[in-house]
Amino acid sequence: MAMTHDYLDYLNQRVGIAPANSQEELQAAETIASLMGQHDVEPAIEEFDVPSVSGLVPAIISIAMFLGALVSGFGVGVLTLIGFLLAAVPAVLALLRAFGREPSLAIGPSARSQNVIAVHRATGPLVVKGSRPIVVVAHYDTPHENFLYSTAIAPYLPLVARVSAPCSYAVAACAFVQLLGFIPAPARIVFWVLGILAALPSVLLAVGAIYERVSPCTLGANDNKASVASLLGVMENVRPSGLVPTPRPAAEPEPEAPEEGPEEPASEDGGYPAAEPAGAPI
Repeated sequence: MAMTHDYLDYLNQRVGIAPANSQEELQAAETIASLMGQHDVEPAIEEFDVPSVSGLVPAIISIAMFLGALVSGFGVGVLTLIGFLLAAVPAVLALLRAFGREPSLAIGPSARSQNVIAVHRATGPLVVKGSRPIVVVAHYDTPHENFLYSTAIAPYLPLVARVSAPCSYAVAACAFVQLLGFIPAPARIVFWVLGILAALPSVLLAVGAIYERVSPCTLGANDNKASVASLLGVMENVRPSGLVPTPRPAAEPEPEAPEEGPEEPASEDGGYPAAEPAGAPI
């Protein structure tokens, strides 16, 4: 546990704000790879490309679902049909995801990022038969701020994410009811309100995702440097290096250049006049 604190202090000194797809993120990866290399493993940095706006498309679809559920109850035939189509898109995507056929929603330019991989070849006298590989993951890029995590609903966000898919089915069903003209108007209004309420979990997550696109980076998330430090602490217990990470020394200030006085006139031979001997007449 003490080594975990040492690693955390070291990372706080060496790794600053490191957003994804930045030079700072690459430098953070190199720092972590260097620390992993001290534990008799083979560290490597694997680069990959990801769409820069991949997380924005589901958020836009969720907001379109909410708008579809809203306009489906206006009582206008064309708007009801358009509202149903918009409300049904997330439900269709959730069904495809459930059957393992989720389409790619990646659009826009690609961004370069990387993972730090450490491999131990399971060789040596202490390796026993039947050893299995162990994979430990911790991200080190700096996330953007999300106002949802600083509100009272933060503990319930995992639950909101889990119920968003079932709620999308309810939104599509409630929007479909608006197409059935033989159902009494009061009943359709009840389904209309239920559909709007069922869309709120997805809308809440979508607003948070869109806010992250324009918000500044955090100083460090709880699952960021702390997780990396914990991972390195585990490596110290499994593959002890005997080395204690030390923060980089503070840069010493450069000595200031002495102030130059007024320049003396040069003599005829190109040099400066020699100082007069002490006691010479003025």
